[in-house]
Amino acid sequence: EVDCFLCLDTNGKEAVEQLTDFNFDKFDSGFKEMIKRNDLFLKGKTEYHREHRLIQGAIQTIQNRILNPIKKGKFFCETCGVASQGTKINIMWNGNVTACHNSNVVIGHISDDYEKIKDSRRIYESSHSLKVDCSKCEFDPVCQGVCSHTTDNGAEIWCKLNKIILSNVLLYIQQNGMNSDE
Repeated sequence: EVDCFLCLDTNGKEAVEQLTDFNFDKFDSGFKEMIKRNDLFLKGKTEYHREHRLIQGAIQTIQNRILNPIKKGKFFCETCGVASQGTKINIMWNGNVTACHNSNVVIGHISDDYEKIKDSRRIYESSHSLKVDCSKCEFDPVCQGVCSHTTDNGAEIWCKLNKIILSNVLLYIQQNGMNSDE
């Protein structure tokens, strides 16, 4: 099983410059096409393709967020669910444990006591804050918010990508109802 994550910037200005050439219009039209193909699949008119799982996952996630709005602000990873509540750790090939799969911040080593790693993560979480205020965004009630590990420019890019996904998925749900994935 493979998770699909949006492209995030954790390496500073050089990496962000490579992302600025991203074609948002092409991403938008491509995402719309994926939704159309998914709809044809649900109607039995096409064969299954792994992109259907991606679209159905996005639809289901948004439906869940509509029914159970996100409570933000307790921990920086709580809204995205990565490493939240101490249930997951992120181990690098060299054995280092990082704060998040999007972060290069080392909070311990696999040979460390688990309680030590949890304490290090708590300390990091309490001193690390989000770089953007999403409270005025129209998608805030159903959006995870920007990953706290990304830079300001990376956050802007992430927001544009997520708004494209959310606007298309919300329109699809609006047109097809909350049970459209069954």
